Amino acid sequence: PRRREVFTSPCLRLREHQLPLGQCSQEAVMEAAQWQQMLGHEPAVLAPEHLALALLSEYGTNGYRKNGGVMIRILQSLQVRLVDVRVAVLDVLPGPAAASYVESERMRSKSAKMLTEPGRTVQPSFRQSDWPKLLSDALKSLTAGLTERKNEAKLLLLAAVAGEHVLLIGPPGTGKSLLARRLAALCQGKCFEHLMTSFTTPEEILGPISLLALQEDKVLRKAKNYLPEADVAFLDEVFKASPGVLNSLVSVLNERVVDNGSERCKIPLWCLVGASNELPDTPVMDALYDRFLLRSHVSYISDTGLRGFLAQELTDTSSVQAGQDGQDGQDNDFTSFTSFDCKDCQEACRAAQQVAVPSRLLRMVGALRRHLEEAQPKKLISDRSLAKAMRLLQVAAFTMGAQEVSEIDLLLLRHIFEGSGQHGADGSMVVKWLLEHCFSRHEEDVLRTVQRGLRQIQAKAKGAKSRAKRILLQKLQMIHRVVEEQVGLWHRAEASIHYRLRIAGLKSKEAGFSWLEPGDVQKMADKLLPQVRQVIGFCESLRSQVMLYFGLLEADESAASLPSNTLGYEVDEQALLEVPGIGRVLAQLLLSRFGSLEAVLEAAETDATELTSIPGIGPRRLQQIRAHAKAQTSAERREHSSG
Repeated sequence: PRRREVFTSPCLRLREHQLPLGQCSQEAVMEAAQWQQMLGHEPAVLAPEHLALALLSEYGTNGYRKNGGVMIRILQSLQVRLVDVRVAVLDVLPGPAAASYVESERMRSKSAKMLTEPGRTVQPSFRQSDWPKLLSDALKSLTAGLTERKNEAKLLLLAAVAGEHVLLIGPPGTGKSLLARRLAALCQGKCFEHLMTSFTTPEEILGPISLLALQEDKVLRKAKNYLPEADVAFLDEVFKASPGVLNSLVSVLNERVVDNGSERCKIPLWCLVGASNELPDTPVMDALYDRFLLRSHVSYISDTGLRGFLAQELTDTSSVQAGQDGQDGQDNDFTSFTSFDCKDCQEACRAAQQVAVPSRLLRMVGALRRHLEEAQPKKLISDRSLAKAMRLLQVAAFTMGAQEVSEIDLLLLRHIFEGSGQHGADGSMVVKWLLEHCFSRHEEDVLRTVQRGLRQIQAKAKGAKSRAKRILLQKLQMIHRVVEEQVGLWHRAEASIHYRLRIAGLKSKEAGFSWLEPGDVQKMADKLLPQVRQVIGFCESLRSQVMLYFGLLEADESAASLPSNTLGYEVDEQALLEVPGIGRVLAQLLLSRFGSLEAVLEAAETDATELTSIPGIGPRRLQQIRAHAKAQTSAERREHSSG
């Protein structure tokens, strides 16, 4: 068939016969013809490969989302990536344009795959690829013999690796002290442990006053075997300490310094674990409470896990020894499967600074903070907690083997943000907000701005002279860089989500290490993946338009004056928008029904029944369309007579 007939008639002409085409079929044929032109192939016959390319995209080359998508859904259900199928189709097509597409897609796919592989930055003790196995073994050590304490153990490990402080809050007998002692045993280094009371003095924590120094009129502490020399510390019932001790702990937790005589000395403290049966009930405690970046509520074992816990205790011979009281008893059977020291954690934190944090996540965190500040009850997030939270996310991503922080990782913020100011929150508000706002329309707005720029270039390209073409090409190159950046950004986002699913054991039998529970990862991924795939489709549509306009601008003057219909609905849509009372949605509806502007105007003049059957087209609109058709005919006659 001739190309003109394809674009101006809803029927496909085969000799004497006419084959009626549905709306989706017309769109697919038009899209295939545009791919044919974009790849520089002869316009005589459409190849099946061109039609396949048209069916492998959620968006047309005109930037609008298509109504079909059956093939896309089939491939997704078979877990086949669209980019792989598109590369396979383009690989069999001739011409340099197809080869360039294949090469760029393969490079992009390789770049996205690198995100699912651990980094190759060699560390003195551990590489990034070593951390998932190391943390998995450490988690086994922490949770051995314990029931429903996996989340708390992960939080302790994250605090230890990131060099932050963690607070465990819960009733007596829930294993808080046991978990803290096990963490201290895992971390090779000096440890300090103390049970705080209202009678605890600074000397019991920071060390006694040296009598020899007093003889020399100096007030110095003997810090050996006390908190100032510890790498890891555990303070039980931390909020029951005296005001003097609490004031000293504020500087210890934040600045890692202690006052010794007239000097302020740095201390090697890397991680401090605090435990308490109750939350602080006075505003005086808020300063100390805010120094604990991570907080977790440890509750009693649920009814679901109670039976297994009791059965285990009845068969455990060590539980009948003196001093045993369930999960808070002596840890005689604890065996460390692995160990690491604070220097290893420091090296991991330095390497984690190379982990990328996309700007869209920074906007999300800012919006979450505003939401919590406006919520009832109000929750204030300090600037210190906000900055440390972002560094913590980098460390979490690095130790999982990722190279970019994902939206899924933001679920860790429930242990940081909620509970600030108003204590006792369980993190449900943060999780609910993240599930509802995990994707921002701001990203699509950026792409729509790019799309408007492409439309301006298209409007000026027809009949442009050489100098104007060079200017348009420069603008198109800038748009091309933006589009390629967006395509790479969203392909990396998709790869990051799939990597979190894989290490959580949801896509592969060989799971890695994940800081989050599989159920939470799956919920977030179900919300994110459809949105991310939609934006990727939009980006690929824009990239197709860019390549098409490159070809048009770089062609001869004769080749540049192609019929307007070869550019899809864009030009016809702009013409319909000039009709009073017709907006963009109605213009798209008319073009999807009739195929072209000429067909719409012809229907208005000859048989208006089908035209008035469209919602929004009444007698008044019909008269406006007819008036526009007459004005266009008069303009063509004047142009012809003047020529």
